[in-house]
Amino acid sequence: MIAVLVHNPNYAASTELVKAFSIIGPTELISLERGHEVYERDPGHLIGQEYDVCLDIIQRADVIVFGDATSFQTMARLWPMEDLGEILHGKKSAALLADSEYITNPDRYADLCEAYGIRMFTLPGYRPLNMDAIPFHHPFEWDGEVVKGERVLVVHSPAQENKRRMKGTNPIERAVGEVMAHNGNFTYKREMGLPYAEVIEKKSHAHIFIDQFTPEAALPCVGRNGCEGMALGCVTLSSMYPAEMVKGYFYMPPVIGLTSEVQMQAALEQLTGMQASELAYMGREGAAWARDNISYRAFIRYIMKYGV
Repeated sequence: MIAVLVHNPNYAASTELVKAFSIIGPTELISLERGHEVYERDPGHLIGQEYDVCLDIIQRADVIVFGDATSFQTMARLWPMEDLGEILHGKKSAALLADSEYITNPDRYADLCEAYGIRMFTLPGYRPLNMDAIPFHHPFEWDGEVVKGERVLVVHSPAQENKRRMKGTNPIERAVGEVMAHNGNFTYKREMGLPYAEVIEKKSHAHIFIDQFTPEAALPCVGRNGCEGMALGCVTLSSMYPAEMVKGYFYMPPVIGLTSEVQMQAALEQLTGMQASELAYMGREGAAWARDNISYRAFIRYIMKYGV
């Protein structure tokens, strides 16, 4: 079986998507970061290929997946429907639409998926925009050792300074500060602006991971960051989507849903009052969910099951 992943390598989830798709057989990558650049997984990179080469790669594939909304939109702009639509007919295909590009114009992407005959996947929290979309979370695995220390560690990782507001970093740190004022038995760290692999390594030591706090958002959802936290054995807190968004597809991730600053502070008070060993034991539930649902093989099985 030959798979093609059309993606933007600058998109944070691409690293794990590439690893996931490599397990099903020969995988070729078409990068739309700068137009028609084609990357061949092995033995090396083929850069600057022409339009017809891209189409030929897709024509030989059994499975075609568009890894993000930006690449999907670029594909639609570069490749006429009469070319790509005919090639995609009868193949397994999917578009993973989970970035801000999709949120700003969901109807546009729904129309494109219908026109090209591509199955649309989106984060569970974004399903109210189009309930015909299949819910999914990005794949993640880590082969490093997960070591939890004896002192409780709470981590929040908004990636970059410009993500603080979107992730709710200020109210998160207000709640942490209130708890820490009368409970000095834990350490809090904000991991920001670090390379991806380094952030993952630091998150692996956390007992409690706070993904995001967005109670006023129309589309609350635990994100890729929070799913990584669960996979790394962290007790994970986040604004959360309702269970009906994934009913019939997969079971709810064991996330402590955040609805207000008062409730978040109460949850942190309870958790930070526990022993590190107790939290490490609680974190096993999230790790089991991640293994069942977003490990590479579980993710590929899911996409193959529901892809067109």
